[in-house]
Amino acid sequence: MRCSHIDYPFGLWIKQSFVFALTATLLIALASFTGGFMSTRSVVQICITFVVILIVAFNNICIHVYFRVEDPVKSPLYVKIVSFVSTILIVWGFHYIERFFGVLDYRLHSFLIQNPVRNFTFISVQGSLLNVVVLLWLYFLMSEHAKVHHKLERSRLERAREEAINLMMRQQIQPHFLFNALATLKTLIRKDPDMAQSYLVQLSDFLRITIASVKNGELASIDQEIKLCEDYLTMQKIRFGEALHYQVNISADIRMKQLPIFSIQPLVDNVLKHNAFTVADPVRIDVEERDGWISVRNNKNIKYQKEDSNGSGLRNLIERYKYLFVQGVEIEESDAFFEVRIKIV
Repeated sequence: MRCSHIDYPFGLWIKQSFVFALTATLLIALASFTGGFMSTRSVVQICITFVVILIVAFNNICIHVYFRVEDPVKSPLYVKIVSFVSTILIVWGFHYIERFFGVLDYRLHSFLIQNPVRNFTFISVQGSLLNVVVLLWLYFLMSEHAKVHHKLERSRLERAREEAINLMMRQQIQPHFLFNALATLKTLIRKDPDMAQSYLVQLSDFLRITIASVKNGELASIDQEIKLCEDYLTMQKIRFGEALHYQVNISADIRMKQLPIFSIQPLVDNVLKHNAFTVADPVRIDVEERDGWISVRNNKNIKYQKEDSNGSGLRNLIERYKYLFVQGVEIEESDAFFEVRIKIV
């Protein structure tokens, strides 16, 4: 199982490898101790055993970190092969070191030296068993880290989601928005009472859906999101007239599917915030569904003096999608257009 997003505590694992190797070596020494004083050869063998276990543990950590493996049990076959082969080579190397310095137990030496096949089989089995023990220990080490990492990541995304929802609420009911809405309503009351009444209905629906969406949780139906978006665009159309053109093309069969709340309207709001438009050079916004994604696309005419914005709306939408998908937001941009695609849940 390859994992590209986990940050491994490499330094901590190396320290824990030292403790693991020391503990395993002491257990082996106690199991082989028969009483009396230990010979110099036995002490050297115990030291070599400690070094072998430490190197094998360090080697396996490096292999699994390099291949970005999160769970050694579910690692790809090639990672297991690299792990076992490298461990057997390490054990073979230290076996020859023991033989070279003459510290190999004489009974074992006479048992192995007489039969090369027996020698190869014994060392290979010994290395395989050691690798299995190290992998089990590494599984415990990495699975605990993965659990903590995923828990922290989920908590972070939960906070980001709550912050995003609060931000969207503030964006909808912020004084600047209400000031513009009431100023437009005031103008319409004098010039066109019927249009003012329609505008007031749209504003009322928009605020009602905004508040209701927050109460209903983190997801909303596409129909509800489109209704919110259309209410907003209708109000802006009344305000800007022919300087704004928009088209919403969402088929009825997908409107009951879901999106994170406040997904579409903030993207439309960003278009109006970041682009200059006039009757002679209007802004055009297209909202449509394509292959399981909702697309919000507009022609570009970037303002020289932008409204106050720190880009947190789109950033928080991306963060909220991370809670649901690996990749839920796609952005495409050219000199002529800007498009954001969000994945349907």
